[in-house]
Amino acid sequence: MIIRKYLTALFLLLSVSAVHSQSRFSLDLTKDAVIGTAALGVVIPSFFLDSGPADYKDISEINSLDRNFVYGFNPALDKTSSVLVAASLVLPGALMLNSDLRGSWLTYGVMYAEAFALTMGTKDILKGTVSRNRPYTYKDSSIPEGEEDDYYNSFPSGHTAYAFLGATFLTTTLLYDAPDSKWTAPLIIGAYTAAASVGGLRVASGSHFVTDVLAGAAIGSFFGWLVPTLHLQKSDEIEVLPGPQSLSFKYTY
Repeated sequence: MIIRKYLTALFLLLSVSAVHSQSRFSLDLTKDAVIGTAALGVVIPSFFLDSGPADYKDISEINSLDRNFVYGFNPALDKTSSVLVAASLVLPGALMLNSDLRGSWLTYGVMYAEAFALTMGTKDILKGTVSRNRPYTYKDSSIPEGEEDDYYNSFPSGHTAYAFLGATFLTTTLLYDAPDSKWTAPLIIGAYTAAASVGGLRVASGSHFVTDVLAGAAIGSFFGWLVPTLHLQKSDEIEVLPGPQSLSFKYTY
């Protein structure tokens, strides 16, 4: 009985969202149950994984791309990157400033939560299975305070994954729901500028290798694009056009 009431309430919420929404995206109970299950499937195992400290390597053993960008730990740049990540994750909220899309808050919220969970779970599973010491360990033998259980979790960059998740989610939804808005281009440019800056700061702060950042950007971008794309509505719209002797039909998606 409780489950039935819960599902009924959820269905009503989805229905209200769909009725008042001008969005090209919509929720589907079955589809979102599958996506939600997949998200839990990567999030839950990540809590039980710990790769442990990596075997020490001489800096000469690191690939040339990463070796040329190894820096000592810089706490100021590290904190700056964290501030930018927070801004990147909040930026998709700008979609609700569009009056035509305010009725889509539930749709956007569910999609963003799913994309965030998939990004976080994938990133944490990789961190829990791939042991890689952070770049600053090659510059200084001492471990920064608070990093005692994290200095070997370099791959991939979680900050970069989240930043590119926000940028790509915003871009994907804007291009479908507000392609003609005067704010679309500035928001997209700003979002990716912030995301790229996060990646650069993670390297410059000594917290990540270049390949850590590239992997994080790929993970966040993938889920930021995939989840909204899976929620796109297909509109089977038949328009009757007047003709001299017959009717013609236009079929649009």
